[in-house]
Order: sequence, then structure tokens, then C-alpha cells
Amino acid sequence: MFPAIFFGASHLLNLTVNDNVTQVIGQSIYAIFIGFFFGVVLLKTNKLIPLAITHGLINFFFLFGLLPSLSVNKESAVTMTHLEQLKSAAAPLLVFIPLFFVGLILLRKINKDDVQKKIKWREI
Repeated sequence: MFPAIFFGASHLLNLTVNDNVTQVIGQSIYAIFIGFFFGVVLLKTNKLIPLAITHGLINFFFLFGLLPSLSVNKESAVTMTHLEQLKSAAAPLLVFIPLFFVGLILLRKINKDDVQKKIKWREI
């Protein structure tokens, strides 16, 4: 869980280039959820390909606006209330919260002894 929190916190660096604090905090929360999911999938499969495909699909769908947007135009952000900005930032949670719960389910099915053996084998 700590790597996922670190992954989310690293997205706070976007505050240096983005004035919309609500958007950046939302992006950090989504990064924590997706980082947790990615970590569990890596432990379960021991492969990066599923992670790369999932990450690519998420970026693809956001790029073409097929998922609720994380961005708000500067012009519309000026006229939007804080509640409207929060609603806009909360929409992607419909995508990321289910992935978080899938990660929790997968985490319960992971044999921790097998993971420890893989880690020790790679250290040798």
C-alpha cells in the first residue's frame, strides 16, 4: 500500500504546472487507487504486460474523452463553484474504485509465501 500512496503523492508535483488544486488532488487519489491495483496485479501475475496494457487503455480512454475527464477548462473553472469542481473531479472514481476493490479481492488470493520465494530467489 505504501508504494501506491507514494505514487499518488508524486502526482501532487503537478501543482507546479496546474493551478486547479481540486483537479490535482483528485488525480492523486486516482493514482493511489490505480497504483494499488497495479501493485496487486504485479504480485499476482509477476508480469508487467497486463499493467502496461491497463495503463495504456486508461490513458487512451481519457485522451479521447471516453471516460469522465480529470480536466476542467480554465475558463469554465472560473465560473464553476467548488462543489461543481468536486463533482467533476469525482466522476472518474466510478472507474477507479472498482479497480481498487478488484485489487483487494486479488490481494486476498495471493499466496504470500510464493511472493517471498520469488523475491528471495531474485536477490541471490
